[in-house]
Amino acid sequence: MISKEELRIKQAEFEGERQEYKKELKKLEEKRKKFVNTFSKERIKNIKLEEYALQKGKKESKNWEDKEFELEDKGDKLILKPVKKK
Repeated sequence: MISKEELRIKQAEFEGERQEYKKELKKLEEKRKKFVNTFSKERIKNIKLEEYALQKGKKESKNWEDKEFELEDKGDKLILKPVKKK
């Protein structure tokens, strides 16, 4: 059985991890909103993969070039997915 002191330590560790997770979720939501503002639903439906990847002449293209998200061509549709960090 775990002692009260061990339980408090575990609770504090969990709370720290929970707060870090919450911060990460907030960052991801901000990135998602930025993407949605840059690439509307209508634009995504008609965008070519090359246009998305290159974002010719756009300053914000660095975010997409840095591979925060990527588009996967599934033939009849493009799927947006976050890139796993190594």
